Amino acid sequence: MVDSSLSLVITEPVYTLQSFRIERVSLCVGVSATILIEIEASNAKIYNRTFYISGQEYQDWTTDDYIYAYIQRNIETIFAYGD
Repeated sequence: MVDSSLSLVITEPVYTLQSFRIERVSLCVGVSATILIEIEASNAKIYNRTFYISGQEYQDWTTDDYIYAYIQRNIETIFAYGD
């Protein structure tokens, strides 16, 4: 089973992003991927975020574990550019 936990604390108001689920992946095979995730937060809200990977990041994606770890490493950036 893959690890989908998060621990990013958001201030004003304060809440924590707790977990995420990958909802949709759209591929341009061999080039890039657009990924939609749902993020559950401690304020009882669900946030939808879409992000894009290409180049070396896309080439490095060979397992599910990679994309889950990528999201965890980059959640602050992914979350900041949301709706």
